[in-house]
Amino acid sequence: MDILSKEQYQHFLLNLISNKGAHANAFNALVGITPEIAGKQLEGYPNTIWQLIKHINYWQNFVVESLEGNGPKMPQKAQESWAFETAPANQDALDLEYAIFMDSVAKAKQLAMELEGFEEWEHLRIMAAHISYHIGQIVLLRQVFGNWDSETLGLTW
Repeated sequence: MDILSKEQYQHFLLNLISNKGAHANAFNALVGITPEIAGKQLEGYPNTIWQLIKHINYWQNFVVESLEGNGPKMPQKAQESWAFETAPANQDALDLEYAIFMDSVAKAKQLAMELEGFEEWEHLRIMAAHISYHIGQIVLLRQVFGNWDSETLGLTW
């Protein structure tokens, strides 16, 4: 097996963080969500879209801050990264979380180009996979709620 060069791995990370390839586009997946849809609970499903967005942002910020040297404290239990209300208070709260998401993705892209070590890049790869996993859940919930237009938001596989 060939080992990737630094440039190849950075290119791989940037594509993964930017949701290029077979992943649902995270930016599209979050566009057009209303507070009502974000807080809607699907019977038998543990989280709302709002909780998924907050959870994604929790861990994205954790990884970015760690890689920037700010070293946030690791939560005692995974549940701490899910301890959010079920719905946003209003559209402004939802817009703020979208902005936090966009900002952390931009920072992750910048870090992908600045960092030198495989260990740091691996944190970004895991972060990108985590985003992809939960964005898939958001897309599925939006489809179930009739809030996904594949013509404008993108096809799902």
